[in-house]
Parts: sequence; C-alpha cells; structure tokens
Amino acid sequence: MDDQALADFLDVAAGEYQLITPDAPLPCFALLLGSAEATTYHVRHIAFGRNARTTDPAAQQEFRETIVPKFGPAYENEHRGWWMDSHDVLRASHEAEALGLDLLGFNHFGFHIEDTAATSEALVAAGTPKPAERFTNRPFAEYRAMDPEGNWFDLSEHGFGGPRPPSDSAGS
Repeated sequence: MDDQALADFLDVAAGEYQLITPDAPLPCFALLLGSAEATTYHVRHIAFGRNARTTDPAAQQEFRETIVPKFGPAYENEHRGWWMDSHDVLRASHEAEALGLDLLGFNHFGFHIEDTAATSEALVAAGTPKPAERFTNRPFAEYRAMDPEGNWFDLSEHGFGGPRPPSDSAGS
C-alpha cells in the first residue's frame, strides 16, 4: 500500500473510531483500488462505502434467510456482517477507472510497511492495541494488528510473498 493511501485510511479510521460506542459501533467498509502483479496487490487508493444492511430491505432479507442460517446468530447484528451498498460499489468502480486503477476488492488485508516500530506507535496513538508479533514460521506478515472494533490486519516489513529474510528471522 502506498504511504498516501495508508495515511488517508488512518485519518478516516481514527475519526470514525472516536465515534464508536457499544450501542453504535459505526463500522466502515472500503474497497481497495490499485494494481495487481502476479501474487501482489499494490493499493493506491481506498474507496469507502456504506453498509446496505442498514438501509436496503433486500440485503436485510438476504442476511436473515441465507447468511444467518449458514454462519450463525452473530450475523443477526447488522454491524457485524457487511454488504457494501451497490451505489458505492459502482461509484468506486468509476473512481478506479478514472484513476487508471483496478478495483481489487476486499477480504483479509495487510500493509507492507517500512518501519514496524513507527507504524505501531501511530496505531496505538490512534487508539488501537499495540500490534503483536506473530510467533510462527508462516511466510507472511510478521505482525498482527487489530482495530478498535476487533478487526485483524497484518503488518509486514519484508512483504507478503515469502518467508522473512534470514537476517531478520528473529523479527528484529
């Protein structure tokens, strides 16, 4: 992810997180815009969208009849399972096209960062728990972070395409 896209995300997220209460978790959802190369996505922009589950009767019915029976009662909470508003998906698609970018989608995500310590400090200052080192030999991210709503994301200095470089096997 480029530095400006990460900064834009953190600016929006930090403001939204300050509004979160147990009664109104105010989740946000975004589509990632950028380019894809072999096994790597390069995120250049983030397009935020609304949750159709809070406004669209068809989305509410689909969750009630399909998602909740399949994945359980936790998904009865409209703030848990998201369905991005189709108008926002279309807007993001046009935005990506205008910028010469691809609509990459959204699933599990992580950030390729330059400095774990500096990024961790910025996240903690924005109200998140301190990212934790992943004590495993998995060939992916070295750190796992969590936003104030409990959504996990990865942080990696070495990237996501393979194991940590041998000179950094201890995570330092």
